[in-house]
Amino acid sequence: MLRSIEQYLRSTVLPESVMDNVERIANRIVVSVLKNGPIPHHMAFIMDGNRRYAKKGAMAKIEGHALGFNTLKKPD
Repeated sequence: MLRSIEQYLRSTVLPESVMDNVERIANRIVVSVLKNGPIPHHMAFIMDGNRRYAKKGAMAKIEGHALGFNTLKKPD
C-alpha cells in the first residue's frame, strides 16, 4: 500500500517532535503572512521531490507523483 509523504517522514526520517515543530512553524508563517498583507487571489504549489521520494522508496516515478498529489489534496 502506498504511504503518504508525511507518514514516510514521520516514520523513517524525522522524529515526531521535529515534525510537530515543523508543522507548527509552517502554520505560524502562513498565519503571519495572511495577517500582515492582502489575501492572495491565487496560490501555487511546487511539487518538488516526488521523483527523489519514489527513487528512495524503490517505486516507479508515477507512484511518487501520485503520492505527492494525494498528499497535496488532503484536507488536513
